[in-house]
Amino acid sequence: MIEFEIKIPHAIDPVRKALKRAGAKLKKKDFNDDTYYNHPDRDFKVTDEALRIRKTSNSTSLTYKGPKFDERSKSREEIDIKFEEDGLATILERLSFTIGGQVYKDRETWILDDITITLDKVRDLGEYIEFELVSPEKAKHEVIINQLRSVISGLGLDPDTQITTSYLELLQMEQSS
Repeated sequence: MIEFEIKIPHAIDPVRKALKRAGAKLKKKDFNDDTYYNHPDRDFKVTDEALRIRKTSNSTSLTYKGPKFDERSKSREEIDIKFEEDGLATILERLSFTIGGQVYKDRETWILDDITITLDKVRDLGEYIEFELVSPEKAKHEVIINQLRSVISGLGLDPDTQITTSYLELLQMEQSS
């Protein structure tokens, strides 16, 4: 599957109000405990990939994210596998993967039409809004990005304020400064 995503740094409260006015539905509130792993023989910072274990209140998943397609968005291939038992971290460590960082966030997930909108409070970083649509086809890239940008504008936000840097990269930049 291809995850088409635009992320904007922005205060959550006004966006939550705009979502309610637009008729969006709150799907869930949860926390994400994300642990990112480094490959033993490949630098994911160089290849623009990510391998992550995400723990929430009721699930654990392993996610691979491929390189971004362009500079206009965070669109990329994403493969996500859900697990019922914990032990994934031990398997990765046995295979010589090392922890590259952790990201903790409180997340509200909203649905507006077919678009998933998440309101994220990222620990030690701030508040962000993510707009996401998943499709099996990369060919629809421009159409989907324009659809996301239209929804962003409709909620009173500026799509040109988007960032393509991951939360992990932002946290690492904060820690090194």
